[in-house]
Amino acid sequence: MKTGYTKRHGYVFEVPAYATGPVPAEPIVAMGRFNHEATATDPATGFVYQTEDRGDSCFYRYIPNVPGKLLQGGKLQALKIKGTEYFSADTTTGFLDKLNVPLPCEWVDIENVDPDTDTVRFEGHIKGAAKFSRGEGMWYGDGNIYFCCSDGGDLRKGQIWAYNAAAETVTLIIESVDENMLDMPDNITLGPDGRIYMFEDGNGGDNIVGVNAKGELYKVAENVIANGSEFAGGCFSHNGRFMFVNMQSPGLTLVIEGPWRKGQA
Repeated sequence: MKTGYTKRHGYVFEVPAYATGPVPAEPIVAMGRFNHEATATDPATGFVYQTEDRGDSCFYRYIPNVPGKLLQGGKLQALKIKGTEYFSADTTTGFLDKLNVPLPCEWVDIENVDPDTDTVRFEGHIKGAAKFSRGEGMWYGDGNIYFCCSDGGDLRKGQIWAYNAAAETVTLIIESVDENMLDMPDNITLGPDGRIYMFEDGNGGDNIVGVNAKGELYKVAENVIANGSEFAGGCFSHNGRFMFVNMQSPGLTLVIEGPWRKGQA
């Protein structure tokens, strides 16, 4: 959304998975014009959830008029935590005592989805939508939408939230209380063992961090290049044998073999 471009920026675009050549770059305006970071789609409904890389970001969902046909229009909404004490709640700090407590929520409509400036989140705040600090990577699994707030939490070292569509709740499931164990999770995925794996973008060497069956954090892999580059884009092969992950600099894609179906700790 910087100035100086000949076209408006800040939109979502759809890239056909099986395209055999160039396709038209058509913005999905109805999904909102803001600082998009990631999306995750609920296969049961076709709703598309979106994060926003801002210190006072909203957590959004897009309800397409026709599931799977995003360009045919739809409704953009922002998540609001129910209760007057949570009106436009800032979840950045002060929520550690709510760890693993499902918070009932609802959604507010965003009317001006295509503003001239970066104001979509402000409309959400006015209507009571919750504020999240730097919403980044997200993943769908087990009926939940998991998303990172990379500098959320009392230490400002990261949070992981889970939205459950069936229960209409949002839950803080992880908050870093020790930067040596978790330092600004940026990307997230679920493994074939059902465990959460996070990819850091913090200070110094970044790691892949998992959560074991006891809810404890543990390091899965470490950036031994020690160049401060982050891991990103983690996912698993269909047979659960390999983890694929990128290292932004020097631009590597890594394949990590392991007993992922059994877990690592």
